[in-house]
Amino acid sequence: MMELAKRFLGKNCIIYYFDSQACGVIAQVDDDAILIQTKRGEELLNLNFITRIMEYPSKK
Repeated sequence: MMELAKRFLGKNCIIYYFDSQACGVIAQVDDDAILIQTKRGEELLNLNFITRIMEYPSKK
């Protein structure tokens, strides 16, 4: 999962975990965590609980 999550570095994403989600730019991916920049600040998410990562759709 870590190697796949690294594909989204620097992109604005929606990250799904348990029954919730977080939106932000993925700043860093480590062995067991993802650091994201959100509107409210930084969030650290455990990779073991993430079920889906999707690049945030943008209007073209």
